[in-house]
Amino acid sequence: MSELATVATDRLLLRRVRADAWQEQRLIDADPRVMETLGGLRDPKETQEYMQQQAAHWTRHGFGLWSIHDRSTGDFVGRGGLRYVELDDGELSIEVGYALIPSCWGRGLATEVASEAMEIGDRVLGLDRIIGITLPWNQASRNVLEKVGLTYLRDTEYRALPHALYEWVRTP
Repeated sequence: MSELATVATDRLLLRRVRADAWQEQRLIDADPRVMETLGGLRDPKETQEYMQQQAAHWTRHGFGLWSIHDRSTGDFVGRGGLRYVELDDGELSIEVGYALIPSCWGRGLATEVASEAMEIGDRVLGLDRIIGITLPWNQASRNVLEKVGLTYLRDTEYRALPHALYEWVRTP
């Protein structure tokens, strides 16, 4: 699905994650404010491995996470999109996710990328279900999930931590 490799929204340019773009991802992975909600800081080697995994996801599935750039400046602002995740109970699901550098928080950019991902999941990929996972205390992330149409389902565990599980289900 090459048409998903580069997508534009009103303020953002979303580009397919590439393994060689790991240095941009360091702006997220090395920031304790961001990574406190995403499993902890990653060292450079872990970031490289993460980016290789995400690039391989695109190759396997034809969709995945995007590197997010400001359309007017070209600056890297985060990553987000759709990807397969396995919950601790073994359930394999497609998650809408996003992570922005702190200077971009509070501007509605996470909602913008999540909304675009949900639209693509629904209209282009024809998905029947999309989940969102966040730490229970991360109210900003919970707000984004609710704004883009997911509803709280239940508490769960993900990566051995308590999380709030949200879902969107196609209605017939």
